[in-house]
Amino acid sequence: MLRWAGMLSVALFLVALGGYLMTMNALATQGYALKELETKISDLTRQHKQLHIQQAQLTSLYRIRHESDIAGLISSEEHEVVYALHHFALRE
Repeated sequence: MLRWAGMLSVALFLVALGGYLMTMNALATQGYALKELETKISDLTRQHKQLHIQQAQLTSLYRIRHESDIAGLISSEEHEVVYALHHFALRE
């Protein structure tokens, strides 16, 4: 009877050890995945800031005027606003 109790306690210990190792492995894997996501967030945030700066530079009025001068475009003095309805090309 004592022998069965010893074998049962060893078996329970091995099951508990296996569960512990599986849990630690799962936590380590999740930690690694979390670290990768944090790195990706950091990279995307940096890229977003750079794109925001680039967008501001490209849409600045000074740059648009400069590029139009280089292209030889002439500023229009007369402005006309044209409103369109639902259809842009109608056959009648």
